[in-house]
Amino acid sequence: MNTQHILQKEIENLGATVIITDGEWSSVPFKAILRPLWRKKSSNFEKKLTELGGSLMEYYQYIGSANHSITDLTEDALLIFDGESYEFKHRDKVIANNQVLFYTGILRKLKGDDND
Repeated sequence: MNTQHILQKEIENLGATVIITDGEWSSVPFKAILRPLWRKKSSNFEKKLTELGGSLMEYYQYIGSANHSITDLTEDALLIFDGESYEFKHRDKVIANNQVLFYTGILRKLKGDDND
């Protein structure tokens, strides 16, 4: 059993069901792992000013199987999980021995006023 297959099975076992939309296109539901980054000091990527002061955005790490490439998506692509929308702030692939093992990225959870 190769490393890519092992990682894919673990993502299937541990992941949550998500959908990616990009313009008119939508993926079939698949499994990915989302991990909140709010506890890390270095995860305060950007602040948003409100009438009451600064407010931090919610960021998540994305880990998805090699079967679902995220590197070719447009900037408008969204990930949908549990009725919430997330935008990709960064997307990358992890390669070993000339084989894509999995995809990773940083997601920002969108609030109601972010969809404008």
